[in-house]
Amino acid sequence: MQILLIEDEDSIRTALVRALERDGHAVRAAASLAEARVLLDGVRPDLVVSDLKLPDGSGLDLVAQIGVPFIMISGYATYDDAVHALRAGAVDFFTKPVAIKDVRAAIARARPGQRVDQASAWNDPDGALAAVRALIVRLPGRLARLAASELVQAAPAGRITIQADEHGVRLWLDGRVDWAVMRRRRAWLEAHGIQLVAAEPATIAIIAPEKAEPYDEQTDLLWDEELVVGRTVQAARWRIVGAWLLNAVEAGAGPFAGLDAGLVERLQACGVSVRTAPATLAEAGVGGAERAGLLADPDLGAPVA
Repeated sequence: MQILLIEDEDSIRTALVRALERDGHAVRAAASLAEARVLLDGVRPDLVVSDLKLPDGSGLDLVAQIGVPFIMISGYATYDDAVHALRAGAVDFFTKPVAIKDVRAAIARARPGQRVDQASAWNDPDGALAAVRALIVRLPGRLARLAASELVQAAPAGRITIQADEHGVRLWLDGRVDWAVMRRRRAWLEAHGIQLVAAEPATIAIIAPEKAEPYDEQTDLLWDEELVVGRTVQAARWRIVGAWLLNAVEAGAGPFAGLDAGLVERLQACGVSVRTAPATLAEAGVGGAERAGLLADPDLGAPVA
């Protein structure tokens, strides 16, 4: 890989050049933005590794102009600096001192063909649903689809960018998030192990690698479903359900037949108790008379029509 390294500290620059050349990369090194621009004359690298704060300016300003994958390093970074770099598309952001093995791992993630960048924008709630529906069908994992739908539904207008590789998925939401709405959605996402970071003006969701599963609108219930209070809900096929389920259960919806044990645990993690019906109600071939017998307990509500 052709790598441009921009680092003003001699010892760090020398150590990185030696390590990366030993890994078989062709490295061109500069100590300033001015030197880097000379090295870029007529040459487009595959990757840039750059210090954030250089003697003659910001490394982020230059890498944004080059348009190739980049890794940022800084000895004086703030949290906002890191968020700004990641939103600009950085493969990773490190603070000094940085371990060579971590830089190597970031370079491996930046190899051609390992990243998938997609984005959708909307200007109103109806447009948000249309935008994200077209986007999530191309996401391979259920948790990524859940995160995308929850973030979009919490922002009346905005833009969501998705970066996915073998190390997981990161979603950037640029928009005005309604945190009164997002509070429950955030709890639901975190119950699924999805890390959510709020950093104005972006909200970032981080999803670890997960098993690739095709989108199925009968098992991925990402949008509001109206559940009638007091009616048994057949939930045997549900696998990923939006945060609307929290509100529905709190409003008295249920009991639920065949509800996945993982969903029950996540409801409980959010402080919500769910009523469940006998598991046999979710089995195929249960007739009306049998169903009535299974629902003899008055606390379970009337059978579903």
